[in-house]
Amino acid sequence: KRLLKGYQDAGFDTGESQSHIIPIIVGDEMTTFFFFKELLEYRPRSVYTNPVRAPAVQPGRELLRTTCQAAFTKDVIDEAVEIMATVGKKLEVI
Repeated sequence: KRLLKGYQDAGFDTGESQSHIIPIIVGDEMTTFFFFKELLEYRPRSVYTNPVRAPAVQPGRELLRTTCQAAFTKDVIDEAVEIMATVGKKLEVI
C-alpha cells in the first residue's frame, strides 16, 4: 500500500489497482517506452516495470506495470517512488 500511495501522492494515475501489481497509466505508447527506457538507467535501484500497450490495453491507456514485493523495505519503496516521480516529471507524465 505504501508504494501505491506514494505513486498516487506523486501524481500518477494508478487506475483502480488494489493489489501488489500497480499500473502507472502513461497514456501513449511512445512515452510509455521512453519512460521504461529511462527507468533502466536507474537499475538496480528502481522497481521492476513492464511496458503495456495496445492491444493489451485500450489505445490511450498505455501503462507501466510495476510490482511490489513483501521484501521491499520502506527505504526501497520511497526511493522507487522518487525515481518514478523524477522520470515522470521529466517526461511530463505528472
